Amino acid sequence: MQSFAIIGAGLAGATACRSLRDQGFEGKIFLFGDEPYEPYDRPSLSKSALATKSAPPLLMGCNWSEEFRVEKCLGVRVETIDLPSMRIEVSSGSDLKFDKLLFATGSRARSLRLDAHSETPGLYSLRTLDDCVALQGAISPGAQVIIIGGGLIGCELATTIQKMGAKAIILETANELLLRVLGKTIGSWCREELEAIGVEVHTGVSITHVDLDPSFREVRCGDGRRFSGDLAIVSVGAEPVTALAEHAGLACARGIIVNSVGMASSDTVYAAGDVASWPLRSGGRRSLETYLNSQNQAAVAAGAMLGKGEPAPQVPISWTEIAGHRIQMMGEVTGPGDVVTRVDPGGTGMTVCRLNGGELQSVVSINQPADFSFASKIIERRMQVDAKSIRDPLIRMKDVFKLAAKTVA
Repeated sequence: MQSFAIIGAGLAGATACRSLRDQGFEGKIFLFGDEPYEPYDRPSLSKSALATKSAPPLLMGCNWSEEFRVEKCLGVRVETIDLPSMRIEVSSGSDLKFDKLLFATGSRARSLRLDAHSETPGLYSLRTLDDCVALQGAISPGAQVIIIGGGLIGCELATTIQKMGAKAIILETANELLLRVLGKTIGSWCREELEAIGVEVHTGVSITHVDLDPSFREVRCGDGRRFSGDLAIVSVGAEPVTALAEHAGLACARGIIVNSVGMASSDTVYAAGDVASWPLRSGGRRSLETYLNSQNQAAVAAGAMLGKGEPAPQVPISWTEIAGHRIQMMGEVTGPGDVVTRVDPGGTGMTVCRLNGGELQSVVSINQPADFSFASKIIERRMQVDAKSIRDPLIRMKDVFKLAAKTVA
């Protein structure tokens, strides 16, 4: 009987367990997780779990491990992996022989580095349930919270902190929020909406020093400005957890390098989720750090572990909630071509698209779920569309899709 080991008990790891059984695997499945918790919903940590000071929702049912016959090893750290002997050693001192191995170790919060050689300790971050619990206890009504970083997590945190009756101050090094993931148009819109709910936003900030006095935090900037608060949260991105894979001799470059079915540089090892540097349909590869892509990659990799792999180059797809608005995105926001903005006549939101050679290659929608639904179908099917139709809000995106489909037919 074969034994499959999965390292990482988050979304990708749990999805892979279920997918292996759904695809007919009858062998043993061992799931290892550093955290002592059942697989939980990580996106809620910056939203409902923090705001309500509650536990995040679980990803699987109460008896999921019995249903899918998974031997859970939670709160257990994998120490080493010996690929030639196909054996792993865990923190308890025991070891396990495997036939196939899936890395689903995710990513960790990137630390703030004020020089090339040292990290800045004593600051909060948000990546795990323990991080969330620490922030739940630290943020109280009236508190002033400095958020270093104006990306997705930073903006989500600012929204939640305002809901908790505290004051959020965002310090972002770029000249606009969310540039990398949403682009300048949406980033500017989100900044205005955050400011409307009381968030203080500063862009173009170069941080040079953080005061680590335990009773308060003061952040100093290169232009002489100082920002003080009761606590500071570092939200400057994430980095894939690849140390185990690197020590095992696997090829890594900002993630474990895998092919389009999730196979790493060893044919018995696979990776999915944030830790995987997965090929993109648009070319190149990277760690995508999205919920939906992690689910998709885990299912594809599970199939490949069973010899059923179908190549699945990824198209980034995600969503977020900022300042009370639902934002959905698909494709690479930055790239060649023209940016077309579609503004809702009722003033409730907008959709921003990137077209290249008549092909819709990315879409970001604010409060426009119907527009996003049909635009994402157009992207998936690589259809040709007319920029004027995309820009005109009186032409339903559904009709744009239908016309594109007729043209293909």
